[in-house]
Amino acid sequence: MTRPPPARSWSPSLSQRMLAILAASVIAVAAPAALVFYFFTRSAAIEEAEQFAATSADRRVLGLNYTLHLADTSLARFDLMLHDRLAAGGTDEEVSRFRSVLEPNDAGMLVSRRKDFNGQSQAGVLFHPDAPTTDEVYRLHARAQRLMTIYAGAVVPPLDSMWMITRDRTTVVYMPRNPEFIYRATPGDNYLESEWVTLGDPATNPERAMRWTHATFDPVLRTRLVSAVRPFDLDGVWIGTIGHDLFLDELVSRLVGADQLPGTGHFLVGADGDPIIAGNWQSALEENKLAGEARAAFDDRIRSLQALFAGQAEDGAAVRAELDGERVSVLMRALPATGWRYYVVTPIASITGSASKALLLFGLTAAVAIVLVVAVTHLLVQRQIVGPIRHVADAVRAFAAGRTDARATI
Repeated sequence: MTRPPPARSWSPSLSQRMLAILAASVIAVAAPAALVFYFFTRSAAIEEAEQFAATSADRRVLGLNYTLHLADTSLARFDLMLHDRLAAGGTDEEVSRFRSVLEPNDAGMLVSRRKDFNGQSQAGVLFHPDAPTTDEVYRLHARAQRLMTIYAGAVVPPLDSMWMITRDRTTVVYMPRNPEFIYRATPGDNYLESEWVTLGDPATNPERAMRWTHATFDPVLRTRLVSAVRPFDLDGVWIGTIGHDLFLDELVSRLVGADQLPGTGHFLVGADGDPIIAGNWQSALEENKLAGEARAAFDDRIRSLQALFAGQAEDGAAVRAELDGERVSVLMRALPATGWRYYVVTPIASITGSASKALLLFGLTAAVAIVLVVAVTHLLVQRQIVGPIRHVADAVRAFAAGRTDARATI
């Protein structure tokens, strides 16, 4: 019985060993280089993104600060001009003409006659049914309406409206974005209890200075807004307030650009942390539904952001921290005129995504390069080394077998 030949254990050939050594050498050099490249790229990407965010925030906050300052100077100027207008003597014809252009809206409120009113370029008037109808009241509103029509057309465009609300529940308003305001108002819309009026009360504003309201939901406009409010006093008596509005969608468009990184959150809060722009909760805020658990989560986030910049009154560099288990870069900008603070929260993962992609591309490129180098080297070794050696080995085996004419070509 013939025994089978013993099984031969596999051992790599010379060319396979050379190729393995070559591949290992390339990997040993490329892997550390890739990691060094990644960490340097990641660090540079974060710093560059933070610099871009700071520049972008500074530019937008500068524009918003200009608008906030404009509201202050505009109301002060309008106050002086209206007092000058009211100081002039009046006539019965002026009052009679004003009465003739008023008509009731669907809710019984006296408003500017619709056929004569162009809300895009005119100020309108609004009288509650219980408002006094004396000549002095009508003269005040007639002159305020004429002045506001002329004045607000040049001032309002950076803002959203201009108005005067009296304690007698009357209003003069210029609101080109929503000229139907005076026709949609009802006697149940009581602005006397809102900050639009109460911030002019000498008891809360003895300095008689301009104040900013909290972000407020207007039941007639059905939108949220913040308002600059200035007391209006006449002969030492508090008559009401004058003001400008900034709608929240306008504030969002000013501060939240389309060039932001994915996941970036923008927060604009009042001095007491009250929301103006609410980041991930913005839709709930705009729908007047930021309450309950959503409001608690928002307040927690704001407290965390405030803690990062505790004691920092001036603008500074971004701070890196962990919020809700996520590494983020946070930038803060203060608006001194209002006490507002603006926070930009950017996830580090969004910033380093490009660095990760670069590392992946580097790895794929290195892998393809290794395969190509190994393939080419394998062909060269087979042709230039292994082939000739096998040729010599064949000649030696033939000579050993008795073929004395065997020769090997060198």
